[in-house]
Amino acid sequence: MSRYLYKEGCEGVVERKLEDKETKRRTRFDIITDILKASVDGANKTRIVYSTNLNFKIANEYIKFLIESNLLKEESQSNSKLYRTTEEGLELLKKFDELEQVIKLF
Repeated sequence: MSRYLYKEGCEGVVERKLEDKETKRRTRFDIITDILKASVDGANKTRIVYSTNLNFKIANEYIKFLIESNLLKEESQSNSKLYRTTEEGLELLKKFDELEQVIKLF
């Protein structure tokens, strides 16, 4: 089982380093997918940050983008904000999964 170490790279791209020094960078697509999946049942910002291995600055940028794109919505819940994936976001996740299955065939 490989352990991943994460660090922030240029322009918010996060590098994933394997213990054997192999590096794989997460794309914006990967990060967006991770945030949408983390928010399906609703999540506060801290949960999103921890589950996606992003820092708060980068997470804020993506959350803002996803809200503006109507893929994520912000809800108020007892003195805190909760983020939830919208119907459009769920549909996008479904299409991403379908695309990933097609790509795996090659």
